[in-house]
Amino acid sequence: MASRMTVGCRLVGAVGTAWILMALQTAGAQNNTPNPYRAIEEVWAHLPDGRHWGATSAVYPDTDGVNLWVAERCGANSCVDQPQMPTVFLFSPEGTVLESFGAGVFAWPHGIHVDASGNVWVTDAVGFGGQPEGLGHVVYKFSPEGELLMTLGTKGVAGDTEDTFRQPSDVLVAPNGDIFVADGHGAGGNNRIVKFSADGTFIKAWGQT
Repeated sequence: MASRMTVGCRLVGAVGTAWILMALQTAGAQNNTPNPYRAIEEVWAHLPDGRHWGATSAVYPDTDGVNLWVAERCGANSCVDQPQMPTVFLFSPEGTVLESFGAGVFAWPHGIHVDASGNVWVTDAVGFGGQPEGLGHVVYKFSPEGELLMTLGTKGVAGDTEDTFRQPSDVLVAPNGDIFVADGHGAGGNNRIVKFSADGTFIKAWGQT
């Protein structure tokens, strides 16, 4: 019996080793696939007036698939003390600014989405510097020209009700217009998904830490 167990263990060990080798070989083959992209060492997109890039967590292509929307944290990792700085930019493939807006609106822009109509949705969390008065915990909908069309949540108020968020991380608009918000940032947040109709009416929420 002991010899059979030994043989069985060796067989299992051999099979496991074979699977690991196959996985490594597969991974190696995948890593050897030619890379169609190239690294650009210099800064691709330049902000106006010599402004420096800050923390950037939100990037999304425009509806044309050519230009690129970016939300940037005011040359640092927060916009709380920079009310004069726009935070949302549209760049051409050459890195030229085509549009900019959002000055004085954000504390800590986090997620971005562009819907089928070209409207730009950006979530505003709070960051790590505490709760700024009247900022954060909301989701904004802008026209492509920067006109504020809708605000979901209550500015500066953290909560888990139908009209409050706690550091929303991202947003997505479905083809039928329904709005989905990933509400929460970190283990202490709400960590739920909140669904709204196209006009911003609360439908339901689900999920938890």
